[in-house]
Amino acid sequence: YKQGAFEDYTQALGFRPNDADTYYNRANARFELGDKQGALEDYTQAIILEPSFVEARVNRGNARFELGDKQGALKDYTQALCFRPNDADTYYNRGNARFELGDKQGALEDYTQAIVLEPSFVEAYVNRGNARFELGDKQGALEDYTQALNFRPNDSVAYYNRAGIYFEFGYKDESMQDLAKAIFQDFRISL
Repeated sequence: YKQGAFEDYTQALGFRPNDADTYYNRANARFELGDKQGALEDYTQAIILEPSFVEARVNRGNARFELGDKQGALKDYTQALCFRPNDADTYYNRGNARFELGDKQGALEDYTQAIVLEPSFVEAYVNRGNARFELGDKQGALEDYTQALNFRPNDSVAYYNRAGIYFEFGYKDESMQDLAKAIFQDFRISL
């Protein structure tokens, strides 16, 4: 299916070589096929043809992130937010890029904004908890992991991370309970 879509969009570009949507769609197909570099090139072409194409900027950021270009991803997410400032997912993605680049405070701010825009954004709570932990705010991290579990009671990562905080606070029983729940939800955690 994905290969066929890629071929169809490539053929369509022969008829409409200046169509940003077709480049964008082909980029999505390439990304799904694992051709991140090709996807990046097509997203770039879509942006050249239509500079305010927010989805292309976000997805190019995702491709850059996957290719290890965290700084380029950060730039794309920031530009996308200029066009669409109320996008929780883009704040979350930019937070991930900032976290990977070592800007834990900037990541925390982006995760917080994602939560403000989408109060039940479980992944943003978990990652904000990680940022808080890295910044030394263990109580804040504990609160974020707990809030994530309020929204998604079977989140193995939140249980695992909260177990670590409980352990550091000396709450061994709570730590063991959370660790057991994490392993029950996702046995790979025990490996």
